[in-house]
Amino acid sequence: VVLLLLIMIFVPLPLKMEANGNMLAADRINVYSPIEATVVSVRPGLKSGSEVAKGQELFEMFDFKLGEQIRNLQGKLKGLEPRTKPQVGKEHGEKGGDQIAFLEAQIEQLVTQQQLNSLKARYNADLNRPGVFKLVAPKKGIILTDEFRDNLVGKQVRPVDVLISVGFTDKEQPKRADWEIKLKIPQKHI
Repeated sequence: VVLLLLIMIFVPLPLKMEANGNMLAADRINVYSPIEATVVSVRPGLKSGSEVAKGQELFEMFDFKLGEQIRNLQGKLKGLEPRTKPQVGKEHGEKGGDQIAFLEAQIEQLVTQQQLNSLKARYNADLNRPGVFKLVAPKKGIILTDEFRDNLVGKQVRPVDVLISVGFTDKEQPKRADWEIKLKIPQKHI
Protein backbone atom coordinates (compact mmCIF):
# COMPACT_ATOMS: atom_id res chain seq x y z
CA VAL A 1 0.00 0.00 0.00
CA VAL A 2 2.91 2.37 0.82
CA LEU A 3 4.52 1.57 -2.53
CA LEU A 4 1.23 2.26 -4.34
CA LEU A 5 0.89 5.61 -2.54
CA LEU A 6 4.46 6.61 -3.40
CA ILE A 7 3.87 5.74 -7.07
CA MET A 8 0.67 7.82 -7.10
CA ILE A 9 2.51 10.79 -5.55
CA PHE A 10 5.77 10.78 -7.55
CA VAL A 11 4.79 9.34 -10.96
CA PRO A 12 2.72 11.90 -12.81
CA LEU A 13 0.18 10.57 -15.27
CA PRO A 14 -0.57 12.77 -18.26
CA LEU A 15 -3.95 14.43 -18.09
CA LYS A 16 -5.36 14.63 -21.60
CA MET A 17 -8.85 15.54 -22.67
CA GLU A 18 -10.53 16.86 -25.78
CA ALA A 19 -12.41 20.14 -25.80
CA ASN A 20 -13.84 22.49 -28.37
CA GLY A 21 -12.78 26.09 -28.24
CA ASN A 22 -12.47 29.42 -29.98
CA MET A 23 -9.53 31.67 -30.58
CA LEU A 24 -10.54 35.12 -29.35
CA ALA A 25 -8.92 38.50 -29.00
CA ALA A 26 -7.72 38.95 -25.42
CA ASP A 27 -8.96 42.56 -25.39
CA ARG A 28 -12.67 42.13 -26.11
CA ILE A 29 -15.93 43.68 -25.01
CA ASN A 30 -19.50 42.42 -25.21
CA VAL A 31 -22.32 44.57 -26.59
CA TYR A 32 -25.58 44.61 -24.59
CA SER A 33 -28.87 46.43 -25.00
CA PRO A 34 -29.31 49.11 -22.29
CA ILE A 35 -33.01 48.22 -21.93
CA GLU A 36 -35.30 45.36 -22.87
CA ALA A 37 -36.00 45.88 -26.56
CA THR A 38 -36.56 44.20 -29.91
CA VAL A 39 -33.79 44.00 -32.53
CA VAL A 40 -35.25 45.62 -35.65
CA SER A 41 -32.24 45.28 -37.93
CA VAL A 42 -28.54 44.58 -38.10
CA ARG A 43 -26.38 46.99 -40.08
CA PRO A 44 -25.76 45.58 -43.57
CA GLY A 45 -22.33 44.07 -44.11
CA LEU A 46 -21.71 43.07 -40.50
CA LYS A 47 -20.50 39.51 -40.07
CA SER A 48 -18.00 37.59 -38.02
CA GLY A 49 -14.50 38.94 -38.65
CA SER A 50 -15.59 42.27 -40.14
CA GLU A 51 -13.97 45.44 -38.78
CA VAL A 52 -15.96 48.08 -36.92
CA ALA A 53 -15.00 51.59 -35.85
CA LYS A 54 -15.76 53.12 -32.46
CA GLY A 55 -19.24 54.64 -32.58
CA GLN A 56 -20.24 52.76 -35.75
CA GLU A 57 -23.90 51.68 -35.80
CA LEU A 58 -24.39 47.96 -35.19
CA PHE A 59 -28.09 47.42 -34.42
CA GLU A 60 -31.35 49.30 -34.73
CA MET A 61 -33.59 48.52 -31.75
CA PHE A 62 -37.16 49.33 -30.70
CA ASP A 63 -38.75 49.65 -27.27
CA PHE A 64 -42.40 50.61 -26.84
CA LYS A 65 -41.88 52.07 -23.33
CA LEU A 66 -39.05 54.32 -24.53
CA GLY A 67 -41.26 55.50 -27.39
CA GLU A 68 -44.05 56.26 -24.94
CA GLN A 69 -41.68 58.29 -22.72
CA ILE A 70 -40.41 60.29 -25.73
CA ARG A 71 -43.94 60.94 -27.05
CA ASN A 72 -45.09 62.09 -23.57
CA LEU A 73 -42.16 64.52 -23.27
CA GLN A 74 -42.67 65.82 -26.82
CA GLY A 75 -46.40 66.30 -26.13
CA LYS A 76 -45.58 68.16 -22.92
CA LEU A 77 -43.20 70.46 -24.85
CA LYS A 78 -45.91 71.21 -27.45
CA GLY A 79 -48.38 71.96 -24.66
CA LEU A 80 -45.92 74.39 -23.08
CA GLU A 81 -45.20 76.30 -26.33
CA PRO A 82 -48.13 78.75 -26.13
CA ARG A 83 -47.37 79.50 -22.46
CA THR A 84 -43.68 80.25 -23.13
CA LYS A 85 -44.22 82.80 -25.90
CA PRO A 86 -43.97 86.39 -24.66
CA GLN A 87 -47.30 88.20 -24.48
CA VAL A 88 -47.60 90.94 -27.06
CA GLY A 89 -48.74 94.28 -25.66
CA LYS A 90 -47.48 93.62 -22.12
CA GLU A 91 -44.50 95.52 -20.84
CA HIS A 92 -41.42 93.69 -19.53
CA GLY A 93 -41.38 95.61 -16.29
CA GLU A 94 -44.93 94.60 -15.43
CA LYS A 95 -45.04 92.22 -12.47
CA GLY A 96 -47.88 89.89 -11.73
CA GLY A 97 -49.32 86.43 -12.08
CA ASP A 98 -48.89 86.39 -15.87
CA GLN A 99 -45.14 86.94 -15.64
CA ILE A 100 -44.74 84.29 -12.91
CA ALA A 101 -46.72 81.78 -14.99
CA PHE A 102 -44.57 82.68 -18.00
CA LEU A 103 -41.34 82.06 -16.06
CA GLU A 104 -42.66 78.79 -14.58
CA ALA A 105 -43.59 77.59 -18.07
CA GLN A 106 -40.10 78.46 -19.36
CA ILE A 107 -38.46 76.54 -16.50
CA GLU A 108 -40.76 73.56 -17.08
CA GLN A 109 -39.93 73.69 -20.80
CA LEU A 110 -36.17 73.68 -20.07
CA VAL A 111 -36.50 70.73 -17.66
CA THR A 112 -38.62 68.75 -20.14
CA GLN A 113 -36.18 69.49 -22.99
CA GLN A 114 -33.29 68.37 -20.79
CA GLN A 115 -35.12 65.11 -19.97
CA LEU A 116 -35.67 64.53 -23.69
CA ASN A 117 -32.00 65.24 -24.48
CA SER A 118 -30.97 62.90 -21.66
CA LEU A 119 -33.03 60.05 -23.17
CA LYS A 120 -31.52 60.77 -26.57
CA ALA A 121 -27.96 60.72 -25.20
CA ARG A 122 -28.42 57.70 -22.92
CA TYR A 123 -30.02 55.40 -25.50
CA ASN A 124 -28.87 57.02 -28.75
CA ALA A 125 -32.59 57.43 -29.45
CA ASP A 126 -34.10 58.77 -32.66
CA LEU A 127 -36.48 61.53 -31.56
CA ASN A 128 -38.17 61.62 -34.98
CA ARG A 129 -39.11 57.94 -34.58
CA PRO A 130 -40.02 57.50 -30.89
CA GLY A 131 -38.98 54.12 -29.51
CA VAL A 132 -36.22 53.52 -32.05
CA PHE A 133 -32.64 53.64 -30.84
CA LYS A 134 -29.29 52.49 -32.16
CA LEU A 135 -26.54 50.42 -30.56
CA VAL A 136 -23.04 51.43 -31.60
CA ALA A 137 -19.64 49.77 -31.33
CA PRO A 138 -18.01 50.65 -28.00
CA LYS A 139 -14.50 50.38 -29.44
CA LYS A 140 -12.61 49.79 -32.65
CA GLY A 141 -12.06 46.13 -33.45
CA ILE A 142 -13.38 43.06 -35.20
CA ILE A 143 -16.60 41.16 -34.61
CA LEU A 144 -15.93 37.87 -32.86
CA THR A 145 -19.47 36.42 -32.73
CA ASP A 146 -20.50 33.82 -35.31
CA GLU A 147 -23.84 33.85 -37.14
CA PHE A 148 -25.55 36.53 -35.08
CA ARG A 149 -27.58 38.15 -37.88
CA ASP A 150 -30.27 35.47 -38.31
CA ASN A 151 -30.50 34.75 -34.58
CA LEU A 152 -31.12 38.34 -33.49
CA VAL A 153 -33.42 40.08 -35.99
CA GLY A 154 -36.92 40.30 -34.54
CA LYS A 155 -35.82 38.89 -31.18
CA GLN A 156 -36.71 40.47 -27.84
CA VAL A 157 -33.46 40.94 -25.87
CA ARG A 158 -32.81 41.85 -22.25
CA PRO A 159 -29.94 43.92 -20.84
CA VAL A 160 -28.18 40.71 -19.71
CA ASP A 161 -28.17 39.12 -23.19
CA VAL A 162 -24.90 39.41 -25.11
CA LEU A 163 -25.66 40.58 -28.65
CA ILE A 164 -22.14 40.41 -30.08
CA SER A 165 -18.51 40.56 -28.96
CA VAL A 166 -16.04 43.05 -30.40
CA GLY A 167 -12.32 42.40 -29.97
CA PHE A 168 -9.35 44.66 -30.60
CA THR A 169 -6.40 43.34 -32.52
CA ASP A 170 -4.01 44.80 -35.06
CA LYS A 171 -4.63 43.04 -38.38
CA GLU A 172 -1.46 44.42 -40.02
CA GLN A 173 0.91 43.37 -37.21
CA PRO A 174 -0.81 40.68 -35.15
CA LYS A 175 0.87 39.60 -31.94
CA ARG A 176 0.47 36.26 -30.25
CA ALA A 177 -0.21 38.03 -26.94
CA ASP A 178 -3.32 39.69 -28.47
CA TRP A 179 -5.10 36.32 -28.69
CA GLU A 180 -6.26 33.63 -26.30
CA ILE A 181 -8.05 30.30 -26.66
CA LYS A 182 -11.31 29.85 -24.79
CA LEU A 183 -12.01 26.13 -24.29
CA LYS A 184 -15.33 24.52 -23.48
CA ILE A 185 -14.52 21.51 -21.32
CA PRO A 186 -17.32 18.92 -21.21
CA GLN A 187 -18.84 18.54 -17.75
CA LYS A 188 -18.01 14.82 -17.61
CA HIS A 189 -14.28 15.74 -17.43
CA ILE A 190 -14.73 18.17 -14.56
